[in-house]
Amino acid sequence: MQKSFARLFARFERTCSVDDNRVGNVGPRQTVVTPENVAKVSGIVQQNQRYTVRRIASETGLKRSSTQKILRNRLQMFPYKIQSHQAIPIKAVRQRFDFENEILTMIANEGFDIGCIWLTDEAHFHLNGFVNK
Repeated sequence: MQKSFARLFARFERTCSVDDNRVGNVGPRQTVVTPENVAKVSGIVQQNQRYTVRRIASETGLKRSSTQKILRNRLQMFPYKIQSHQAIPIKAVRQRFDFENEILTMIANEGFDIGCIWLTDEAHFHLNGFVNK
């Protein structure tokens, strides 16, 4: 307790204030994401795009988290996972297309109540073939 008061008094004598010295200078500085480091990471990725983040970090001497920040925020590169899906046969595509046209015709003629549709297992099908289940 005496040491705390002694330090507080010494700070008051030194600065004429008891405020914390670190005000305005709190937290870590973000000096790792520099143009030089971004250029290093970019060069390594351009040489071989199959390198992992850990390997890039070890070659540049940066932390893995700093390398991830550079890749995501500066170079706009994001992790991905290759997924394979079952191919839809052309016959099934035609059947689906015919069914969709029938339903649209029924909706246009007001012979079909949209409120009767009950979706139990939803999935989003993207135009590029990606399925989000």
